[in-house]
Amino acid sequence: QCFVDGGCTVTSLDVALTTTYTNKNHHEEAFLQSADKKMNAADIIIVGGGNTLYAMDRWETMGLLPLFRQAMEKGTIVTGGSAGAICWFDGGHSDSMDPDTYANSMSQQFGGPNTEPTTTVDESSTLGETVKDWKYIRVHGMGLLPGLVCPHHDRIQSNGILRAKDFDQMLLRHPGELGIGIDHWAALIVTGQDYRVLSLEGKSGSVVMGEKGEKFGVDDDGTANGIPGIWIKHVDPKDSNKVHARVCPSQGKLKDILQEPSVIVEDVESVNTCRAANPSGFI
Repeated sequence: QCFVDGGCTVTSLDVALTTTYTNKNHHEEAFLQSADKKMNAADIIIVGGGNTLYAMDRWETMGLLPLFRQAMEKGTIVTGGSAGAICWFDGGHSDSMDPDTYANSMSQQFGGPNTEPTTTVDESSTLGETVKDWKYIRVHGMGLLPGLVCPHHDRIQSNGILRAKDFDQMLLRHPGELGIGIDHWAALIVTGQDYRVLSLEGKSGSVVMGEKGEKFGVDDDGTANGIPGIWIKHVDPKDSNKVHARVCPSQGKLKDILQEPSVIVEDVESVNTCRAANPSGFI
């Protein structure tokens, strides 16, 4: 509604619930033509949050991945949050195993073909009175930017685990990839070979300014004591039991914060388990 109020024309592309496809290798020509037309006409393409694995599987099956790359290369602004942030990178620290992100649950919460939404809150789950039993997994993205990204880096979701800490454990299992931890109220803005960090004023985050420099400031209960920011993390091959972290400078050259992976290891078992619990309908 904010975009409409600002004078923009907003169109949507239904990729979550359409049932026109019958198998992984069949791309319906009419759908692709419609998608190509909409994406080519767009000045901005926004990918919402949700279940990253479900989205990536469906986009791949539908033949949409080349259209996203084509849009980015011709200068269309491509953006998104949560799953809509992970998708542009090699992969991400994903809550795709959270049952609240499964297709049926998301349709009930945010509306589907025959349902009205029951909530307008952020799509990432929050910690309630009962801790839920699910784990974060590495999910692949489109690889338009190098790196393993963690959205909501400073948040605790319904499984009761601080994402920043779990992300560090994931990086120890995937030491060949550089980690990018993006706080809930922060964003990485990329323009050509340059970048800048957006930190929303008046919101809390994980970056605490100390006498000896920045430090991570989120309590065990999830209370964030600093400002929103972005953390660059890596595992030194000489010290494979430790994750090294630094605060991303507010602006600079992209090459100074991102790097190509030395190796990518997929979480095959966890991903297949997740697909079985929340099938995309194609795979």
